[in-house]
Amino acid sequence: MIEAIVKDLNDRCLLMCRAEADMLTDEPDFGEEIYHFWHKFDPNIYDFDISGIAGECAEKYNIEAFGAEYCIEAIREIVLQYDLLIKTATNHE
Repeated sequence: MIEAIVKDLNDRCLLMCRAEADMLTDEPDFGEEIYHFWHKFDPNIYDFDISGIAGECAEKYNIEAFGAEYCIEAIREIVLQYDLLIKTATNHE
């Protein structure tokens, strides 16, 4: 049961990240890439320098660097909120 809840919430988080990137940059795949990026690293690291990944993504998706940074930060917050929701849901099972 817990695994199903976690999978469902992760799937929803990915959809939210794609939707956020689509809204901000018209590139939903950018949102998916950043979702996976944050899951490789700890999104709680607030002193993480995103300028490198933002520059790469801005070039790859042909968007402004500032827009890429803003979207990356927005997606980090989405991932953090879903991680908190997952921890809450799994602690009550």
